[in-house]
Amino acid sequence: MNRTILRHLSAAACLMLGMLAFAGSAFAAVGPHQATLAVAGDITCDPASTPSGTTCQDVATAALVSAASPDKVLAIGDLQYSNGTLAAFLSEYDPSWGAFKASTLPVPGNHEYNTANAAGYYDYWGTQAGNRAQGWYATRIGNWLILALNSNCSSIGGCERTSAQGLWLESQLAASDAPCQLAYWHHPLFSSGMHGDNVEVQPLWEILQEHQGDLVLAGHDHEYEAFEPMLADGTISTAGIHSFVIGTGGVGLRDFSTVRAGSVTRIKKFGIGVIGLYENGWTEEFRATDGTTVSGGVLHECAAASAIPPAATPVVVPVTKSAQTSARMQALRVAATAILPRTSTQGLVLTWKSRTRAICSVHRSVSKRAGRRRVTTRVIGRRRGTCEVRGTNQGSATLLPALITLTIRVH
Repeated sequence: MNRTILRHLSAAACLMLGMLAFAGSAFAAVGPHQATLAVAGDITCDPASTPSGTTCQDVATAALVSAASPDKVLAIGDLQYSNGTLAAFLSEYDPSWGAFKASTLPVPGNHEYNTANAAGYYDYWGTQAGNRAQGWYATRIGNWLILALNSNCSSIGGCERTSAQGLWLESQLAASDAPCQLAYWHHPLFSSGMHGDNVEVQPLWEILQEHQGDLVLAGHDHEYEAFEPMLADGTISTAGIHSFVIGTGGVGLRDFSTVRAGSVTRIKKFGIGVIGLYENGWTEEFRATDGTTVSGGVLHECAAASAIPPAATPVVVPVTKSAQTSARMQALRVAATAILPRTSTQGLVLTWKSRTRAICSVHRSVSKRAGRRRVTTRVIGRRRGTCEVRGTNQGSATLLPALITLTIRVH
């Protein structure tokens, strides 16, 4: 072998070693692998349908699930067409995707509700689907809080923040110490498919966003689509949430309509999403029945409190007792003074150092110079070492210096 070839091989080897070292350090940053999820919705045809090369490919997608050897399967709605009766589930879904029933975490789609109260869906899944009058539930997998939500809003009393589901979601996120969160439901908030955006679920997205949610998965539109991180109002932002539409489980495929802002990948093929969950991060790829794989190996870290943009007037608040590590809950008081500018819409950001996860709540609001109306404040962040309080300026007058007292529960 001549020296030129050896030099090229040596350079290639160094490059490969460098890439492996980089990949190793990237994965080290998010910790060890904790679980693999297989994901799809819109899966099984009506029993009266005739399978073809372009419809009823649930057996082929089930083979992909089997090959992925997932720890859990997220079945994201419209699992059984057209009406989701129990008889249809038993004759069509059960022989294919039913092989993974024990490890499946389902949510209902609109076709399940074509049968009154989605009775066939709940009869088939039993307690795996949560309370049959609700359809939402939570699962903990390692460092991940997995939230199964019901996007059939009109059938469950709405999806507003004050709805039963909205209040439940807020309480789950507030009480959880999981550093990573994944939510999934049937109707996507953002989609370039035939159905487009589903604004009814926007309040759920807002709640997740306020708690630094990491991933939202949906189906409904029969294609695969990946989005940039998005805020609930549709703004593309690094402070937003990554989302994927994976309605490619087998029933059929559709063309894309108008491409939505933020859409980065669109695929019209049958297949499944495969999500790798790590201690503090995740990977995602789409595996199609034709053997192709898209977007594999991209590593994302779970969102940090710093991902939320700081307000105009940040205030650093020292906590003298930050070294407390008692297992019991202990209350600490923190006071801060600052002036909110007239144009402020975010209010104050207060941060402190802590060795433990801190949960804060607002005890006093801010008063205006003119009049005695309060400026609304609410807790935004509940992550280790930080807590963010935002106020909304309700008038044009300059705000008085604000004294906000927080109670921090340390555990």
